[in-house]
Amino acid sequence: MASPAPDGSTQTSTAPARHGLVVPYAWLGTVLLAQTALATFLLRETEWGVASLVSLGLSAIASGLVLLRVFEARIGRVQRKLESILSELEHARPTIGSHSRDAGVLELIDSIAAHTSTLISMTVEREKQILKAALQDPVTGLGNRTVLSHRIDIAIKAQAESGARFCVAIVEIGRFKEIAEMLGTGQMNDGVNQIARRLRRELRKDDTIVRLGDERFALLVRGDRDVAEPVLNRIAESGRQPLMIGGELVDIKMHIGAAMYPDDANSETNLLLHAQLAAERSSRNRTASGFFEAKQDNKLTVQRNDSRELMSLQSDLNRAIADRQLFLVYQPKLDLKTGLFTGVEALIRWQHPKKGLVSPDQFIPMAEENGLMQSITEWVLTEGAGFAKALCSRRPEMCVSVNIAAQDIERQGFSAFANQVIRDQGILPGQLCLEVTESGLFEDTANVIATLSELSNAGLRLSIDDFGTGYSTLKQLQHLPVSEMKIDRSFVSGLASNTKNQAILKSMIDMGARMGMRVVAEGVESFREMQALQKLGCHEVQGFFISRPLPAREVLSFIDMRHALYDSSREDALKLASQH
Repeated sequence: MASPAPDGSTQTSTAPARHGLVVPYAWLGTVLLAQTALATFLLRETEWGVASLVSLGLSAIASGLVLLRVFEARIGRVQRKLESILSELEHARPTIGSHSRDAGVLELIDSIAAHTSTLISMTVEREKQILKAALQDPVTGLGNRTVLSHRIDIAIKAQAESGARFCVAIVEIGRFKEIAEMLGTGQMNDGVNQIARRLRRELRKDDTIVRLGDERFALLVRGDRDVAEPVLNRIAESGRQPLMIGGELVDIKMHIGAAMYPDDANSETNLLLHAQLAAERSSRNRTASGFFEAKQDNKLTVQRNDSRELMSLQSDLNRAIADRQLFLVYQPKLDLKTGLFTGVEALIRWQHPKKGLVSPDQFIPMAEENGLMQSITEWVLTEGAGFAKALCSRRPEMCVSVNIAAQDIERQGFSAFANQVIRDQGILPGQLCLEVTESGLFEDTANVIATLSELSNAGLRLSIDDFGTGYSTLKQLQHLPVSEMKIDRSFVSGLASNTKNQAILKSMIDMGARMGMRVVAEGVESFREMQALQKLGCHEVQGFFISRPLPAREVLSFIDMRHALYDSSREDALKLASQH
């Protein structure tokens, strides 16, 4: 078959027939270029072999169905390659003549071009969907952490140029898991959307809201603190209103923590960290909202910055008991009326083989979170009872106090274990005192009272520790079979010059005395504080002014010395009295 060559001459040659088409050699290269590029790309990007492509044929290769496998792989590369093939096809079109014999070639090129264009559109749409999923929360349609990072970056750059301040706030929804378990996922999603709408309604156009997780949202509020604070207060107020979910009103608790840029932090990471710390403080203090405060939150900041070290400690804590790295020290309690010691409090310490002495403030929360408190409590109880045997063999009237976690009180069988320890050590029940924090006593009042009653009926002494920091009521206190109240050190610090604290302490001491409790003040660090407590009617004191916590042997010697001096002084006083 004769056909014009690209240079205008005529040459006769016939191309192989495929699918009923006769393709002239002059333009066969252009068509094969597109087909070969497409086939080569498919071979590289899919699991198909050459035989599979041949059996599929040109029409199948050109179809969108074949390339669906590629979408599961490298979408960006697919789009770029398809655009390249389409460009080649469009470039080749003007070189093909208008003769009828060329119609098949044009039809084939149009078919490949059409399918390629469709694939490009599909790829772009798929990329849009992927981008949407990467930036958007699927439940609320709000942006996610990636969007927040981008907005914070823009705001930081704007602040550098214009000085415009802004704050980042973390909004935590309390009782989220509890409510989700009660309602189910579907209805809880409805509740989450209601919360999102409330938050969005209180924000201005230039502010940003994103969802960080199940119960956490983040806000970027532009303006100084006096601008941002009213916005957060409105949000906090909206959080006090119940949600209507599934035809029922559901109460929620919203806790908000905020940090200002650049006042409270100089980077995105620290902004989010400080806002989170402020939110946690709001939750602990049962307040709706609060801004980052370095003095109160720095302790947690240090702990967060040392998260790797804490993870390492967490792993080491599992071996601490078995390797005898834990030990007890004992701090005496002084009777303000007689000047004699009434007993000691056992305090746990951890001597880490590499990190040295580790504070209980670090490892006790870890133990509570990781199910190790039962083992630690049982060890402390056994060791404390063993020391009580040594102490009370000299001073039978004394007792040893040990700290017990609230979760231990709620644990079935704890009362039986405590009584067994007493029998094993051969001490009297009254020579052991169990201290439980005020907040822990009221987490599950019915179970707690039942267990405490068992312990009290068995003869053990019971004490409310850190009194004044929890939320107990007089009615609740009346039902507790406790014999001692320990006032938290925060009320004692600076007592001599703080008339308000004196009034609060006086009411606590009087209340405890009327309810038949011994009242002990913790954290006494000066003679003036001890003197003020004595005037207020406090029964006993404990703190560094009396004695720092001492190892077992040292505290026994210290108690013996104190009582020997007392006995000697008493004898001298009696002699002087008899002489007169």
